Amino acid sequence: MLCTILNKKVIDVALRHGMNEYNIPKWKAFMELKKNFEGKMGKSIYSILPGVIENTFEF
Repeated sequence: MLCTILNKKVIDVALRHGMNEYNIPKWKAFMELKKNFEGKMGKSIYSILPGVIENTFEF
């Protein structure tokens, strides 16, 4: 569920700027970086950013 913010951003950029042959590899790299950081931190990157969860997700 918390991957949603990055997914929304990727889709927004694609809609505004269009697609090219570099988009998919770049998105995969973003997801891998996020996964690596979260693995080292032991929690979601969004959990340490002030207000992100409260202002993005409906509970």
